[in-house]
Amino acid sequence: MPIYLILTVQKVAPFAFLICTLRVISINLSLVIGFFAVSRAVVGGLIGNNQTDLRAILGSSSVAHSGWMTLGAIRGYFWGYFFIYCVSLLFVFRFLNRRTCTIETGRAILSLRGLPPFAIFIGKWGILKSAIEVGFPV
Repeated sequence: MPIYLILTVQKVAPFAFLICTLRVISINLSLVIGFFAVSRAVVGGLIGNNQTDLRAILGSSSVAHSGWMTLGAIRGYFWGYFFIYCVSLLFVFRFLNRRTCTIETGRAILSLRGLPPFAIFIGKWGILKSAIEVGFPV
């Protein structure tokens, strides 16, 4: 439970502050923050590709999802993505709490990648759709 709180609830305050700050800053600074968000999502995804340790997988997943959340904070659908992320992570920890390795555990860990058959893909799709609708150069 403590790691779940670290990976989810502690992200609310900084992102709420970022959302409030983005309303008053210039568009140029918003583009710079967007560039760093996209690069954080790419770097987190690349780091997580070759991991076998569960802590490293969760850490790189958190970095990648923070990038997607930052992009969502800039152009919309942040709270939708955050909700999907929290629910998916809850399922991951529920299945990891079991002592036996099952197919559900593997699916739950794979769901953190955000590929099309899994729920987090819907959140990524929502963020990309919001970014395209407002003309964000991503």
